[in-house]
Amino acid sequence: MLTVILATHNGAGTLPVMLDSLTRLEAPRGGWKLVAVDNGSTDATPEILEQFADRLPLHILRHPELGKSRALNRGLAEIEGELAVFTDDDVVVRPDWLKRYRWLAKRAPGFFVFGGRIKPRWPAPVRAAILQGIPLAPAYAVHPDRVASGPVKPIMIWGGNMAVRREVFDRGHRFNETFGPAGQNGLMGEDTELAVRLRARGFGCMFDDQIVVEHLIQARQLTLGWLMGRAFRHGRAGFQKDRDTSSVNDADFTGHPNHGFARLAARSGQVALAGLTGNRVGFYRACWEFQQLRGWRYQARLEGR
Repeated sequence: MLTVILATHNGAGTLPVMLDSLTRLEAPRGGWKLVAVDNGSTDATPEILEQFADRLPLHILRHPELGKSRALNRGLAEIEGELAVFTDDDVVVRPDWLKRYRWLAKRAPGFFVFGGRIKPRWPAPVRAAILQGIPLAPAYAVHPDRVASGPVKPIMIWGGNMAVRREVFDRGHRFNETFGPAGQNGLMGEDTELAVRLRARGFGCMFDDQIVVEHLIQARQLTLGWLMGRAFRHGRAGFQKDRDTSSVNDADFTGHPNHGFARLAARSGQVALAGLTGNRVGFYRACWEFQQLRGWRYQARLEGR
């Protein structure tokens, strides 16, 4: 038995496609169940989940308090079997998805955290300014080609396609509720924060390039405004992780020199220069880095650093 867990908040735009892909899964030996936690949705998400109740081994939970990590922690109580597999409401899984996770867990008994590749499914042709100027991994949670099968750093284990042995949660480990989306707010990175913390406690991480899901990129996520919001949130989460790993200098709230005033001013100048010269790739790159720095410094000020 494997247990798939997902948390969804107002996911009506992508949830039907995601759940439909689950109906075509090849069942692993011992079977599987799906725990879907509705995290305070105000759209059609509850109705969509009910529509799939007779097509999937589905157990629906309600967790009205916003926070993805809170919702995922709620779902942990429903784990059956030796492996919990996590995903999101905006991905499409391949039919062999769970079978491959089962095989991987069997082949790698000394590892406890597993991840697979996330690829983008674009809604339309994508501008070069995005493909060349924006770091696609933090922007869209898609893996770079260089990530190969085998033991992997925990920062490459992402919540749209990850699995954790039940034993880890039986020992009391949980998602850090400081991280994770909470409606339109919250810090990114609840998945990697968990993986990093577990690796520090001796739970090894393994990646399999053949365990694949596709991330459904929505049209609004191709706009500069959305990308800048994403960069800002990524910067905020970066400060939190820097702080938790003691890489922030307590004597100066700007922390690492790369986040200081001079670098922020330099990025601002690069944004202006790229805009004036019509360099769209450079403009997008500079905008991303500027907003990421702003997010880092914003979180630093919130925490009095």
